[in-house]
Amino acid sequence: MRDKDVFEIQRLYPQIYLACHVDHVRASSTEWRLSSRDSSILAHLDGATGMSPKMLATHLNVAASTLSAAIARLVELGYN
Repeated sequence: MRDKDVFEIQRLYPQIYLACHVDHVRASSTEWRLSSRDSSILAHLDGATGMSPKMLATHLNVAASTLSAAIARLVELGYN
């Protein structure tokens, strides 16, 4: 599989995940260790169109510290 294909799967996965899992999902209950909020954060990230963490936190209606902790956790899990 090419890097471009892997990237596309990673890019689209959060949107697919949210569409299929409308109930509240706990990170510890999924194979990928993603919560609904994690998926939402990933779905809003775009390598071509950047957004500051502050803008993203405001858009998601979460505190900047909450977003920072969530991003650190996602990076630790390899979602970078």
